[in-house]
Amino acid sequence: MKRLDRRPFLKTMFGALTPLGLRPLAGQQPSEPYVPRQSDRPEAIDGDEPGFESIFNGKNLEGWEGDPSYWRVENGSLVGEITPATVVRSNTFIVWRGGRPRDFELKLDYRITPEGNSGINYRSAIIPDPVTPENKFAMRGYQCDLDGRKRYPGNNYEEKGRRFLAVRGQVSHVVGGRKPVLLSTFGDPDQLVSCL
Repeated sequence: MKRLDRRPFLKTMFGALTPLGLRPLAGQQPSEPYVPRQSDRPEAIDGDEPGFESIFNGKNLEGWEGDPSYWRVENGSLVGEITPATVVRSNTFIVWRGGRPRDFELKLDYRITPEGNSGINYRSAIIPDPVTPENKFAMRGYQCDLDGRKRYPGNNYEEKGRRFLAVRGQVSHVVGGRKPVLLSTFGDPDQLVSCL
């Protein structure tokens, strides 16, 4: 995969994501091996980590596939927009087709309107959509929820699957054939939302 420059990603009526990229974790080696010292403390990384690769070029939809009724590139951003003439009956996504990452980190910033509701699916598969059969971009899999009122960010949600597996501030155990089991909480969901 060729290295692309970091670019703004998504601006939409209900959301904007900038910049979007994947940084593979497996197989990356620092130039010099790290030797821990007693005085070492965690530090924030300045800029992109070595090996970071952007998956959006900011110019066109190269490597992406989605319904052009909803998705376009505008001013260096990937724009997803639903208008009164294009209201959806079920979710439709734009899919990155530029590779199949193993372990990765997804980095982005987003902007969303107060009433917006969107999400980013990962580790997902395209499936037939019984509600809108012509929708070729319905997905089943994990979703990073984004909404303007901040009701859903931080939840573990499975689109068109088991739905809410854990809500913000919860640790749960998911076993097939029954509801997820709450193991513990580590914070109040309303207070944790201020961290997003």
